[in-house]
Amino acid sequence: MPLWRVIAIAVSIGLVVSPGPALAGGQGRSHGQSSHGHAHGGLREAPAGLPAPGLTVEAIADPGDGYNLNLIVQNFAFSPEHAGQPTEAVEGHAHLYVNGAKIGRVYGPWVHLPDKLLAPGENEIRISLNDNTHRAWSAGGKPVEARLTLQGLREVTADANGETAPVIVVDQGDRVRLTIHGAGTGVLHFHGYDLEARAVDGEPAILKFHAHHNGRFPVMTHVHDKVLGEQEKALLFVEVRTR
Repeated sequence: MPLWRVIAIAVSIGLVVSPGPALAGGQGRSHGQSSHGHAHGGLREAPAGLPAPGLTVEAIADPGDGYNLNLIVQNFAFSPEHAGQPTEAVEGHAHLYVNGAKIGRVYGPWVHLPDKLLAPGENEIRISLNDNTHRAWSAGGKPVEARLTLQGLREVTADANGETAPVIVVDQGDRVRLTIHGAGTGVLHFHGYDLEARAVDGEPAILKFHAHHNGRFPVMTHVHDKVLGEQEKALLFVEVRTR
């Protein structure tokens, strides 16, 4: 499973923390500062004599649904046991935002971000570090946070009932949820991506994939011919085009 590291921001001094490769899917590196407001009392600097906290975020595509986010913190401790309690320690939790809307608090280094929270196409994800009373940690007057762009699922539908196998076109970098109607009953093989989906007559078959390499690839099923016996038949073709 590919690991996509997203550059987070040590906003206190304007330096990149733990640099890594750009996020797959055309999202790249994000270095901008927050333009969103911070609720629950604004910003809070680290106490004198203590180093400023920092944050790096890694996004890993979950094979079943959405992404798993790994929050790698520096000079900071998650402290769910002290929620709501003021303290001089550099501790607290994170706030997670998707496209400017707050999703909730994060009280540990890992959080699952399901596809249902992402719009099709690009989504802006923002994670801020906050103290136990929800004030955003800052350094040099700037919030300690990370931003990244993640691809939501592109919904595509295909009808396999016709005499000719249709061609479905997607862009390289898309994360796709392909719904296939009329696939019959059996196992579908998505050649070129080494994926399978089980089809039941009368119900749509679902294929989810990340269109990471381009070309034209068939989705095949097995059919029985009275003369030739068991044969593979192309239900449709998926064409992945370079953006």
